[in-house]
Amino acid sequence: MKIAFCEARGLLNDLNDKLGGENGDRWRDKLANMLREATFQTWRKLQIGLLRLVRSYSELLTEDSFRVSEFASQIVKKMKLVKVLTTLELVVVSVAELGFVEGATFAQIIERARQLGLELCPAEVGPALRLAYKDQPKGEWLRIAMEPVAGSDGRLFVFFVGCDDDGLWLRTLWFYPRNVSGPGPRWVFVRKS
Repeated sequence: MKIAFCEARGLLNDLNDKLGGENGDRWRDKLANMLREATFQTWRKLQIGLLRLVRSYSELLTEDSFRVSEFASQIVKKMKLVKVLTTLELVVVSVAELGFVEGATFAQIIERARQLGLELCPAEVGPALRLAYKDQPKGEWLRIAMEPVAGSDGRLFVFFVGCDDDGLWLRTLWFYPRNVSGPGPRWVFVRKS
């Protein structure tokens, strides 16, 4: 659908009047929500808060024959569970899709994601996603955007779910705040509700 220049100018003038008017904050919020929804589609919905004990995740991961790295096992035991049943809308976005075509630090990635209406995942998303995402394609690795958790050696880690020739994995990625991630890695965020 083509819009004539005079029509577009009229729409922009109307929008400018709304944004600058008495209810400008409300209009800005609506516009921001529309742009966010157009930019990042919900990848999948995930329920968390189903399990009451952290060890339940460890048991389920073992029972279903998932591969769990040593540090991921440590982080699972240290994470805090969400106490209320919650359905999250997850979004998967690459560093480049956030606007960093040459890469960015974790802090830059998080700041841009927040500007675009995305939030960090609760740590529970890592093991919950691993349990739910059994049809993950081989070669796909997704980093969980979350507050890092300290391992037994004091280093900070975030979860990483992937699939390779060895099967479905829950691993960790060493979190180093100033480390620059290239443009290709894909991160899982939560869409703000």
